[in-house]
Amino acid sequence: MKELNKKIALIGMSGAGKTFWSTKLEESDYKRISCDDLIAEAVLGDTKNSTELLGEWITYPWVPGYKEKEKEYIDLEESLMLSTLDANNAITTVIDTTGSVIYCSENILRKLKDQCTIVYLSLKEEKTNELSTSYADTPRAIVWNNIYQGSDSPNKEEIMEYHKKLLTSREQSYEQLADITIDSDTLWKLNDANDLINYINSTIND
Repeated sequence: MKELNKKIALIGMSGAGKTFWSTKLEESDYKRISCDDLIAEAVLGDTKNSTELLGEWITYPWVPGYKEKEKEYIDLEESLMLSTLDANNAITTVIDTTGSVIYCSENILRKLKDQCTIVYLSLKEEKTNELSTSYADTPRAIVWNNIYQGSDSPNKEEIMEYHKKLLTSREQSYEQLADITIDSDTLWKLNDANDLINYINSTIND
């Protein structure tokens, strides 16, 4: 039986609540580490408007040069994750991971699994459909991990089709990596960080 570690890693899609709940835990004396912010700081030198600016930097899989930027992004994410995991294990910490953490090397994921209680915040199907629609309307920084195999000039329908495939693939990877999964209905019933920690503890000890 796995016990609750000093470090909690929240994984899942954009919009699943990772930032909300990691901030709640920070308010309860957890040290909060935002991997999105670390990457934005390393690439852009600032976290302001990072979503839009990182999107301009990494571009999209139908744009020449994307593969090289994607690799650079993952290499940077791995380096930052390694630094985070090698930090003081005695400090209660919550890691707000990126959606692409699942594409890190086996070595990084093994360390993550060994050192953290990994909590997957899952979304309902209608919410993931909304994410794909939103992405098709406004593409932004994202790691595709070879899922996109479409044209060089895709329309919204094609982008949405491949984005749904990406999310389906990610859901499976999140499930495999996680120690526990908390669905959105359950999250709505939790009021604060103590409720979250109690739920994680009770689920681990089931």
